[in-house]
Amino acid sequence: MIIIALALIAAQTPAAADPTKTPPAPADKPICRRESTTGSNMQVKTCHTKAEWQAIDAATQAGTDQALRNRPR
Repeated sequence: MIIIALALIAAQTPAAADPTKTPPAPADKPICRRESTTGSNMQVKTCHTKAEWQAIDAATQAGTDQALRNRPR
């Protein structure tokens, strides 16, 4: 009985990692951020690569700069 239980447990353990698979390059590794949406108390998890986050941050900064330049004085 114990031998059968041990055999079942051994069969359920994951196999060794495939050595031919390579981990993703650091630039392709997803980076996740928690963002708050206006009007909601729930945060949303958003994942992008480092390059995508840089593009998003640059676009956000450009929009902020434009809004500040066009504000009434």
